Amino acid sequence: MALNLLFLEGTAGRSLFELAGEALAAACGTEVNFVRAPALPVSAMAEAPQLSGSWDLVLLSLTAELELAAPHPAPEAALAGLIASLQARGAAVALATLFRHVPRGHPSRAALQSRLRALNAAVFKLSHQQGCFVLDLDRELSHSGALELQADCFGGGEAASEVATSELMVLALEMLGDRLAGAVA
Repeated sequence: MALNLLFLEGTAGRSLFELAGEALAAACGTEVNFVRAPALPVSAMAEAPQLSGSWDLVLLSLTAELELAAPHPAPEAALAGLIASLQARGAAVALATLFRHVPRGHPSRAALQSRLRALNAAVFKLSHQQGCFVLDLDRELSHSGALELQADCFGGGEAASEVATSELMVLALEMLGDRLAGAVA
């Protein structure tokens, strides 16, 4: 039995999970059908064609909201129905927090920091309301630091990818424990 994983995260060329599918397959000892696509703005997520499939695990990121001139005013309300729909179809859903580090010299650094705090708060609020999981990348990446990881709120280098993938592995095992037992048996 194969596991079907969908990650809507990162921006073009700045994913933290390039190798996640291979790492999960190796750790789980089973075939993994892994689809990774750039994050979408909250307003477009519900219509994403990738979300119409049958998924065991769906990871959603709000990264695309950072690049919009005007972010979605109520991401919790916009995503609640999508998360409920995915869960009703049997998917374990995780929302990723965003790393709070904004590069020095960014033209709208203060506004972006405020937006990051609000989006991360929305992730935790949705987790409580919808019963979905949280991949707390902000916490994990903060332990090592932005300079060492060559990371910021838009993504990161290889070291950041290793930290993110490691944290994802722990969460995926928790989220998919019963399914993994059935896939390996």
